[in-house]
Amino acid sequence: MRPGVETTDIVTGGGDEATRDKVVVINIRFSLSDGTILTDFYGDGKRIIIDLRRRDCIAGVELS
Repeated sequence: MRPGVETTDIVTGGGDEATRDKVVVINIRFSLSDGTILTDFYGDGKRIIIDLRRRDCIAGVELS
């Protein structure tokens, strides 16, 4: 993780560990340190699918 970037788990999932051979489904909220919300998939109930086998990250986000 880059210096200055912080993460907070709002709810921790109960599924299998996210390893490099998995596809994960997440809800996420991006916000600035002043609390300004940039994107709120968590509050909107939308899911993001990230294929860790392909090393997807922000650029590889797919909505479902």
